Amino acid sequence: MFKQSLEIQKIKPSNLFLQGWKLLAGKFGPLGADKFVSIIRGGFGDSVQERKKMWRGRSLNEITKLLE
Repeated sequence: MFKQSLEIQKIKPSNLFLQGWKLLAGKFGPLGADKFVSIIRGGFGDSVQERKKMWRGRSLNEITKLLE
């Protein structure tokens, strides 16, 4: 378990997010994964603007292809 923790520490945050996203999207679909991320990030800021910034105007199909 400690070894696994060390391996995770070496992963770049963006790669860890992407790997986590793929797991969530695989289990709950892209919309469920997005909802989960918004829940754990907490209720601050403008969630619509945050999503626009995060997905940069991509369609759901484009986002799904990026994450496959």
